[in-house]
Amino acid sequence: MTKLEQLAKGTQVQGILPNSIVTVVDLQWYGSRVVELTYKEASGTLGNELLFRDRENTLELVTEGGAWSFNADGANFRLASEVLRIRLVIQKISHRQGF
Repeated sequence: MTKLEQLAKGTQVQGILPNSIVTVVDLQWYGSRVVELTYKEASGTLGNELLFRDRENTLELVTEGGAWSFNADGANFRLASEVLRIRLVIQKISHRQGF
């Protein structure tokens, strides 16, 4: 469950569209119970919707660290890449020598 106050520009939200995550582009409050949300779908299409308090239980903020995030330590990636490169070189050498 996400409170309407937790929505902010740039946040990703699930529950606005069925089976889709949208990114908040802008929002405009109307009193304390309604927010007009402008969002962008993954395809780049813009959308607009009025959200009332009764929708809070269907909304969920998507946190970083999802399946396609790139926030890991770069040094570990370089180390793993180097290990893989060395392993492939060793396999290639062993095949040439007939081992």
